[in-house]
Amino acid sequence: MVQQIRKDDYIQRILQEFFAKLNQLYLKRPKAPKEEQKRILQKCFELYRDYYHVERSDSAVEIINLLEDFGLIEQYARILTDEYQTVDIKYDENLRKALSLVEYIEHADATYSWDRTVLKEDILRLLDES
Repeated sequence: MVQQIRKDDYIQRILQEFFAKLNQLYLKRPKAPKEEQKRILQKCFELYRDYYHVERSDSAVEIINLLEDFGLIEQYARILTDEYQTVDIKYDENLRKALSLVEYIEHADATYSWDRTVLKEDILRLLDES
C-alpha cells in the first residue's frame, strides 16, 4: 500500500515536471520550434500510456475510467488541445474529446477552477474556428 502511494507520488511529480516544461514552451519568447513542441507533446502522451495505460485512440469515457483523478484528466485535455494547435493537420475529434473531459470534470468536481474555465473556452473557440 505504501509502495503504491510512493509510486503514485513519483508519477505525479514526473507529470508535473513535464507540464512545467510544456508551460515554458508557451511562455518563452520566441516560441520553441514546432518540432520541439511536438516532441514534448509526444513524451507527455507516452507518459500517460506507460503509467496509466491511456492510448491516444481511447474515448473520453475510457480515459476517465483509467485516470480517475481530476488533475490528470484536465492535464490530458490540455495536452489534446495543445496538440491540436501544434499539428499541421487538424482533427476535431481530439478537441471534442478534450471538451468532453473538461465537461465531465466540471460536473463531477465541486471545486471551481479558473484554469479549467479558460481551457474550456479555448477549446470552444478552436472548435468554432474549424
